Parts: sequence; C-alpha cells; structure tokens
Amino acid sequence: MDKTIPKIKVKGTMDKISKEELRAILHASACILEYHNLNLNFNVNNITVYCKPRLYLNKAEKKKNIVGRARWQERKIWISKDLDLQGVITTGLHEMIHIYLRFEEASVEKCTSTLTARLKDDVARIYPILVENTYKRASYIAHTKISYKAKGKDHYDRDQHKRTKVKEIKKYRRSRDDWINLKEVE
Repeated sequence: MDKTIPKIKVKGTMDKISKEELRAILHASACILEYHNLNLNFNVNNITVYCKPRLYLNKAEKKKNIVGRARWQERKIWISKDLDLQGVITTGLHEMIHIYLRFEEASVEKCTSTLTARLKDDVARIYPILVENTYKRASYIAHTKISYKAKGKDHYDRDQHKRTKVKEIKKYRRSRDDWINLKEVE
C-alpha cells in the first residue's frame, strides 16, 4: 500500500483564494492526518477537488448551506468556489477527514465536525509555510535536473550545513538525564 500523501488535483478556480492556497490547505490537512497514522484505506494516486458554485443534491438541500462534499470511494471533493479563506480551511479539512476516516453512520458529521474544530488551527499554521515560496521551491527542484550537477567528482554541498532558524520544542524531547536513567534501567 502506498503510504504517501496523495497528489491533489484542483479542477476549477476559487473566487477568493488561489489554487496554490487551496492545495496547501488540503496538503496541510493530509499531513496532519498522516502524521497521526490515519493512512488512507486504499491505494491513492490522487484526490480530485472540484471548485463549484453552491452544492445541492436535491431540492430539500437548497435550504441548507452546503459548502462541501466528499466521496471517499471516488477520492473526490467538491468545495463551494465562493468561500473565503476561513471557510476553505474549515471545509477543506472537513472533507479531507471524510476522505481519510470512516465513522459510525449515526455520528459521521458530529465526529467529523468536532475533529475539524480541533485540528483547523494547526492547518491554518501549516498551510502558509507550504504556499509561501511555492514557485521558488519548484524552481529549486527543477534545477536539480539542470544546474546542480557536480563539476568534477560528486561531492556534498557545504551549504546544507549552514544554520537555519529552528524553533525548538522541548516538550516531547527527553533530557540527557532521562537517557542516562533509561540505560541504567536496562
């Protein structure tokens, strides 16, 4: 089974956000779900996202404010094209949860919407990193085929060891003393 984050194809355009932002939001959602071992239950090459006007399946639904829909069997998501950024983050994450998880039929929307509420702040923090410098990173990757070839013998580029800004999070890191104590127990 392929356990990589699927490729996300976007069909259509949103009114208020770019395709790059939409893809970044959906990838951030998938990243969080995959990080917590919620792998897709099927071999997925891609998920197709359709940006459409308001979504109604029947006349009774016209009264409801339906802004998204997912069909996990088909790996398809529909998102209302007139949503603002907040709406896309909420709806995008909600529909990705539908793609990734199966809940009991009596509580599908309750579980999905509660999980959306809990995870959307993290998606909102991750997606800007993905969308920022999209084309700059794409050019770096493209240049590996053209201009990064070694002149002479193959070697490591020393630039990889330059310092970068890293926010250390010590909450989940063991201290040196913890490692020493663990070895004594063994």
